[in-house]
Amino acid sequence: MTKNAFIKEVNDAEAMLYHVAKSILKNDADCCDAVQETLLKAYEKLDTLKKEKFFRTWITRILINECNGIIRKRKNIISVTTCYPVRRSWPTIRTCMPFTLPTTDAVLIPL
Repeated sequence: MTKNAFIKEVNDAEAMLYHVAKSILKNDADCCDAVQETLLKAYEKLDTLKKEKFFRTWITRILINECNGIIRKRKNIISVTTCYPVRRSWPTIRTCMPFTLPTTDAVLIPL
């Protein structure tokens, strides 16, 4: 497949690739990343495509593998709220400073 044929096939398959990625990842930013990485990998490995008529199947399979890789990476990320649950209310001054403050009478120095 020539470079011009690759560009034409990619332009024809672009919307389909995005929809496949969106159905797997559900996140626009991840979809764009997956499609971009897929196009790069497909271009680099263009010589491994045996028959041009299977281009869409071939590039879709690359995309699915890329999406699965993104999901695998996402599983290794632990959100901060998992480690430190979000408080529903902020602590009061008494819980932050449990000791008692001296009264104004105790602070004044008698003359």
